[in-house]
Formats: sequence, structure tokens, C-alpha cells
Amino acid sequence: MWLVFLCLSTGSEFAGHIEPIWQRQEKSLLQHYEWFHSHPELSHHEEQTSKYFSNLVEKLGLKVVRSIGGTGFVAILSGKKSPSGPVVLYRADMDALPVQENTGLKY
Repeated sequence: MWLVFLCLSTGSEFAGHIEPIWQRQEKSLLQHYEWFHSHPELSHHEEQTSKYFSNLVEKLGLKVVRSIGGTGFVAILSGKKSPSGPVVLYRADMDALPVQENTGLKY
């Protein structure tokens, strides 16, 4: 989701491609964002978060390898033209910080 915001806010050349996708998926992406922020889990205890997001990307058709380093997972999207070609790695943290939020938001 942050990549979408970055591309749209910076006027990236990809914004023209991402904006229509964002508009179609906005409600769904915001629901995932709110779920993520309403279920905070500390580092090495992200059982619900890992299950939620690994199931989500698996439903999108990616191969998922679970229990990486405990609660982590890897999602693999293979290309059809060159399965042994270039590889892109995207890494994201799923853990929450032990802070008290004072935003008044439900998530």
C-alpha cells in the first residue's frame, strides 16, 4: 500500500498505471490497513498478522512459504517468460511497537 502512496504522491511515471488500480481497490486496501492497525502484535509474536497476510497473498495466486524465522513468510510470484530471470525482493515488517496511541481512531 505504501508503494501506491509513494508513486501517487511523487508524480512517478508509474502513477498513471497505479491510480486506476488504487481506485478499484481502495476500499479493500483500506480495510486491510485498518485490520493491520487494529491487531498490533509485538516482534516475534505476529501469529495473527502473518496468517492474515499470508492467506491474503495466497488468495492472489502467489506461492507462500510460511514459518520463516518463526512468524515470517515468503510470497513468490514467478514470471512466465523467464522463470530464471531477474529477481526482486520486497521486505516489510509486520510487528507493532509497544506504544499507547492517542489518536481516537478505532484502529
